[in-house]
Amino acid sequence: MGKAKQSTSTAVDTSVFYISSFSPTPGVVAGVPSTIVINFTQAVNPIVASAVSSYTFACNGYTSIAAASVAAGQDSGVVSITLPSAFTVASGTPCTFTVSSNVTNKLGTKVIGTTSVVYVVN
Repeated sequence: MGKAKQSTSTAVDTSVFYISSFSPTPGVVAGVPSTIVINFTQAVNPIVASAVSSYTFACNGYTSIAAASVAAGQDSGVVSITLPSAFTVASGTPCTFTVSSNVTNKLGTKVIGTTSVVYVVN
């Protein structure tokens, strides 16, 4: 009898609702991003996901700012957050962008995993 092969699959578990990416990529950025795009693994509940209160952008030494607008598609896992255009911070300032854990998929499942990322303004 031969040995059983061990699975080496790296398939993504599509039964779990999480954030698969942020754009721009977290890290050093040239200025405060004007728009942050979030890709979820499943279609979001557009009512919750399009609420401005579902997202915060906070920079060390500055007041947190609310999104100017949010666009979430009806059957999409992509959400686009536009930040106020007049918001600037000093070079080297770390800013944390956070997605509320209240954001859900269309079945009402709350997002899990990483919901905050850091941008360092250069």
